[in-house]
Amino acid sequence: MPKLLIDGDAASLDALRLVLGQHTTMTARYLTEQEEVHFPLLPSGAAYLPPADLPHWCVLPATPHVTKPPASPQRNEHLILATDGSSQGNPGPCGMAVVVSDRHNPERITVAHGWGHPGPHTNNQVELTAVLSALNYALSRYPRTAEIRTDSQYVCNNLPKFEGRARSGTLDITKNADLWRALIRAKQAVEEVGIDLTVSWVKGHAGDLNNERADKIAVKSRKELKYIRQEFSQNPNASVD
Repeated sequence: MPKLLIDGDAASLDALRLVLGQHTTMTARYLTEQEEVHFPLLPSGAAYLPPADLPHWCVLPATPHVTKPPASPQRNEHLILATDGSSQGNPGPCGMAVVVSDRHNPERITVAHGWGHPGPHTNNQVELTAVLSALNYALSRYPRTAEIRTDSQYVCNNLPKFEGRARSGTLDITKNADLWRALIRAKQAVEEVGIDLTVSWVKGHAGDLNNERADKIAVKSRKELKYIRQEFSQNPNASVD
């Protein structure tokens, strides 16, 4: 039976449900799909629990998952998904962000999503987590095209190599294996349902507006350890704030 471990002490699911009450579907997924669920402790000594408003497509570094595509018709959307991750201490407390805009619909607002976790996790782990979350978002929306933009060379340089090895059955990853396997599964799922997908690298802190927004939201969510949703104008002259 799944169990919760808080600072090394096992707690029954019944006891946990009394504490949580009606909590998030993500927490429920952790409890039903994981043999053991480790919630890290906050500095106060309290166990960290996912924010109640955290969208189902958002990933936490230690519990990667792939979103099931919807049965609804494909949307006439052409999404750009800017991602970033922030880790204080590397490893340490972390934040992830995905900034969503529509390439062919300038009237539509840009929405930034950020979420934090006490970690400890590395910069590479949270960059992977942010890209995996963007893939999950694409699966949940079912757009015609999706371009994921990341400033992580670790992700962009290794993704084609690891994906090729996975297809040939020779994938052998020693670091961040669970995240890489989930990311490759999600990328393949996006392509299998007919979404035209590209993953591209952008230079960080070099004037890409949504990359700057993703960086700022990732840092803020790391500091506040909560889910943040923020809307922006798609005016290319708009500020990062």
